Amino acid sequence: MPTASVSPNLSVTTLPARPSLRPSSTPVPPDTQSQSLPPPQTFDVLAPLHTLLSKLLPASPDAPPSLNPQHLATEAGAIKLRLQKARAVVEALGDMDRGVEEQEEEIRALEEKCEKQREVLRGLVDMKTEQATAMELD
Repeated sequence: MPTASVSPNLSVTTLPARPSLRPSSTPVPPDTQSQSLPPPQTFDVLAPLHTLLSKLLPASPDAPPSLNPQHLATEAGAIKLRLQKARAVVEALGDMDRGVEEQEEEIRALEEKCEKQREVLRGLVDMKTEQATAMELD
């Protein structure tokens, strides 16, 4: 087995690469760094919606609303279009086609992988402690 020298008194065995814990049927998610998120304005529909709804309310109890309710559908068209664009952007993001069960399965696999890595690290710490103790006894 190949060894990598860490210090003159300690050598660590390099382990062979482990196969991925991800099931082969699960697609590998795209790299999140290469995928850019849309600007926040893409999802900002509350301000235009608030403006539209405030036009439906009268400015005072005696005054009529500034928007006739019959024209509501026409005025709401811009908000509907913005929501459609936001939906299309979200659907284009990676892994949006994956279900909750598939994501939970991946999370469990990643948690298992992390636990195995922690075990390896604990083993390395134990080895170092044992070697340090053995060197003190010599």
